Amino acid sequence: MTLISDNQAPERTKDPVFRLAGMGVALLLISLFASRAPTTFNGKLPFIGQFIPLDLNVVYLIVLGPIAATLLAAYFWHLTTGRSPESGNRSPYDLRSLGFLFGLFGALTLLLSVQYFLILAPEPLCPTRSHFDFLWTNPPGPTRIFHCMGGTEELNKNSPYYLEPMIVQSWGHIFWPILTSYFLYRAWQRWRPSSERR
Repeated sequence: MTLISDNQAPERTKDPVFRLAGMGVALLLISLFASRAPTTFNGKLPFIGQFIPLDLNVVYLIVLGPIAATLLAAYFWHLTTGRSPESGNRSPYDLRSLGFLFGLFGALTLLLSVQYFLILAPEPLCPTRSHFDFLWTNPPGPTRIFHCMGGTEELNKNSPYYLEPMIVQSWGHIFWPILTSYFLYRAWQRWRPSSERR
């Protein structure tokens, strides 16, 4: 009986891009689920929750999640810079698998950003959701971000405030998914073997 050597192991099991993309998709799925079921989230992220001193309630996940996704996508692009020539050994299955992971990653980032407009608002405006009008209106003064679903009174006590001017933060939730998709596409282009590139 022979053991499989490291050189014979599937490329995707050794590649940090594959591993990080899988972890990123899992975290985005958790964030999206928690955004729609806010009382199920205890404020701790899997694996890294004990290292973050903030009370990361669901509002933080919705506001900061797309930013973190964009930074991770940019890191994928960085990781694929200067790939070694032996990357030409990748199979079409590996290319499709990473393409699927990146596509899911981008779609989940977009869905999480949309929650910013669908379920977050200043408290007086909660009954009138959704708030895509935040892209061109700018309520004055410091305003706490409220999660407008029922049963969120306790978590709203520790919610962050909107940045000022609020319109900048709102447009950020349009641009984060676009930037994320751009970085993912460029990373996938670089990850492909040179013989596959056009």
